[in-house]
Parts: sequence; structure tokens; C-alpha cells
Amino acid sequence: MANASINNGGFTQTEVVALESAVKDTQRFADTGGWKYFEFGAPPKAVDAAAAQPPTATCYACHSAHTAVEHTFVQFYPTLFEVAREKGTIKPTYDPNRKVQ
Repeated sequence: MANASINNGGFTQTEVVALESAVKDTQRFADTGGWKYFEFGAPPKAVDAAAAQPPTATCYACHSAHTAVEHTFVQFYPTLFEVAREKGTIKPTYDPNRKVQ
């Protein structure tokens, strides 16, 4: 939904298009830096379990390049971003002005 925010630039959730999960386990997922991504599909066809996305899936490159803390997009959550700043966990490569391609 466009123009839902008072600043006329925000968006809100409409229908669910996918259920996805990111899991960090440095022992089980050492081949991908400790992270794996899973896609469960969208209701009503969502599944109870899903295989991990292959390391070639675009989620790995995007989360590696564009996130502020590890593979997480905390920059979109002001409270979490402030905690990350206080704890010093923001990646040195994070650039808030970098445009996502």
C-alpha cells in the first residue's frame, strides 16, 4: 500500500507473499559464514519445513552486502540500530548512503 505513512513515503504490509527465515548456526552452517536462509512459501501453500536455500541464492549476497549488523537489516529498526551502535556491532563496511541495486 503506497502513501500510508504521514510522510507520504511509507509502505505497509498487504497480502503475505512469502514466509522466509534466516538462521544463524556457526557449526551447522560453516559453509555460508554461519547463516542459512529458508523459504516456506506463501499461505495457503506454505510448508511446515523447508530446505535451506543454496549458497548461490541471492539472499546470501544481499544480506552480506547491505546489512548493518552481520546478516541482519537492523538499520530499518531504530531501536535495534541504536543498540547496535551502543554495542559497537555495526559492520565497518556498512554505508547508510549505499543504494541497493
